[in-house]
Amino acid sequence: KMDPTTSSNLLITLLKGKALPICLMALMADGEKAKEEPSKEKVEEKKDDKAVEDAVLSSMAGFFAQEITIGGVAGLCSGYAVKKVAKQAAFMIGLGFIAFQVAAYKYKIKVPWRKIETELIKTVDMNNDKKIDWKDCVLIYKKYIKPVLVHGLPNAAGFGIGFATGVKYL
Repeated sequence: KMDPTTSSNLLITLLKGKALPICLMALMADGEKAKEEPSKEKVEEKKDDKAVEDAVLSSMAGFFAQEITIGGVAGLCSGYAVKKVAKQAAFMIGLGFIAFQVAAYKYKIKVPWRKIETELIKTVDMNNDKKIDWKDCVLIYKKYIKPVLVHGLPNAAGFGIGFATGVKYL
């Protein structure tokens, strides 16, 4: 029978879906283990467990590295670039708005904001609900941005994860 408190057996058990009871057992056993002197068999078992753990982790790392490398890195960089461009675009739009408002106030020109809003909604509203919201942004990403950026990539899922990470965290 496997000792569920050793790290490799804990990893294997977690992968089998028995995480909560085994984690609780490991936490409860942690205090008791500090008091015990390890026997010769325990030392040998730990060496075996370490070898199994190293083999599992290296095979998992190799798998993820192969699968995520190209798509993930490309997505991360693309997400970062899109975030930077979006910030610059927001800055320019904000600056333009301020310029129009100053001109309207100081020089008494009339800016047709209702017409501008109507045209913007017609152009950007992808789900035709007469408003611009997050759903429209997602549809624009799925329809226009992602197909172009993942074209020919071997791992589009890695790209999506990398893109989201680049936009959110970089």
